Amino acid sequence: MSGSLRYVFWKLAIPALLLLILYGRVDRMQVWLLLGVGIGWRWVKLWHEHCQVEMKDEDWEALTQALEREQALHQGATDEDEDLAPNPVSAKQQVAALQLLYRPPRPGPVLMIEGLALPAFLLGLPVLLLMAESDFFTFRRSFGWGDLLVILGCAALFYLPHLPVVRRETSMLTKAWWLAPLFLVPAAMAVMVKEKHPYWNVFHPEHRRLAAEKVLSLKDWIMAADHAGWVFAYAEELAEKGRIPSAREFCEKGLRMEPGSARGNGLMARLGGSQISEDTAPDAFAPYVPEGTLIPRARRCRVETAHDTGPVFTLMLLPVGEVPDEDLDFVAEVMRRETGIPTCVYEKHLPLPEATRSPGLLAEKQWEIGSLLKSVLPEVDGRRMRGPLKILVITSGDLYIQTANFVFAASYAWGGVVSRARFSLEGQPWLTRHRLAKQCYSMLIKSFEIMPSTDPRCVTSYPNGLPAFDAKGNRPLPEVRRQFLEKVAVLNRRTSPPQ
Repeated sequence: MSGSLRYVFWKLAIPALLLLILYGRVDRMQVWLLLGVGIGWRWVKLWHEHCQVEMKDEDWEALTQALEREQALHQGATDEDEDLAPNPVSAKQQVAALQLLYRPPRPGPVLMIEGLALPAFLLGLPVLLLMAESDFFTFRRSFGWGDLLVILGCAALFYLPHLPVVRRETSMLTKAWWLAPLFLVPAAMAVMVKEKHPYWNVFHPEHRRLAAEKVLSLKDWIMAADHAGWVFAYAEELAEKGRIPSAREFCEKGLRMEPGSARGNGLMARLGGSQISEDTAPDAFAPYVPEGTLIPRARRCRVETAHDTGPVFTLMLLPVGEVPDEDLDFVAEVMRRETGIPTCVYEKHLPLPEATRSPGLLAEKQWEIGSLLKSVLPEVDGRRMRGPLKILVITSGDLYIQTANFVFAASYAWGGVVSRARFSLEGQPWLTRHRLAKQCYSMLIKSFEIMPSTDPRCVTSYPNGLPAFDAKGNRPLPEVRRQFLEKVAVLNRRTSPPQ
């Protein structure tokens, strides 16, 4: 049993270590499973130690006598055969060496305390420390270097009583060391849940409300989408209490994070509504332009010359890093065809600033969005504009925001930033450009403070991953398009000269 668990442990540990070194992240299930197998392996070893019979003085004496008899037989053989060398080490010396290496089994209470302390050190203490440093704690998280160093530190604390310098001390000290977390960790965790993470208190009468509100407050939209079920759970609770309008409101918010959710759509249908619009663009999934179409070169401009047709709302694409001109021309053409908005490309490519992190040996360098924008926006800030202008920063850099990794894009009132890194597909430039234009279209609409759609057929709906991104619609629903064009018209009316 111990050998099998050891095999499974190392079979999980070695790939996890390689992933951490090469890519800087390890899947959460792999880490929790690794900890579970490690604890089980140690428990089996403790049981074997408990079943082990301690060697008494008479046992050592019997072993000495057996070795002496064996040596006597060997001596007799060497007398008859000169080619056999005598054993230079006596039986007593061999037994003395074994006694130096021998560790008698520890008392049962000590083994039991260690077994109980094991999950407290390897599970409870890391969870407590991660709770302390996180504004939002969840078990649905991947693990990076910092997280795994916390776990390794807790494992080292657990192992301290096994060090020779500590092992010589009284067993009372060992018991106290291992018993402390059994009482302190649950108490500290209860305080932490009460003060910082009340949404984890399942006994709180408002537990589901607190959980839903916490998810909705997250700036990490990727993490929030992973917990849309918490929002649906609260909507279901509201529905059971007869608070139908509030239930619909929270259900809609959950569907914004997880468009097309069977749970969310089913609940909305039971509440007398539907978030799947019957009114959709007939060409919602049609490509923007047929593959192979000759794309004209987009106009290059500066901020001061962006408005070549007068003071009307204009979109400018600002390339940062190694963004192919063909991609920029494609996006500009799609924006012009789909929205009718004049679109130009900034006259030069800005260099990427220094990367803010490099997670692993094979992982690409990454840029924190805020840091990236601080280095590129001064290029266009303070310039004189002839009319309303929004800027879409298109970068080759792989982006992240706080705990959100591999971020596709982010929208702002002035426009947005879109990363090409996750859309690029070797040997398929047309698909790469189509994805890039699709994300730019979505960011442009959202920059007007139009909420993401709950319908996955809409281009503004949130995709939790690249497969969902490719599967969602390429265009806004008619109602979303109406809101968008209305906001553009308001901008143009504000800047148009009086008649």
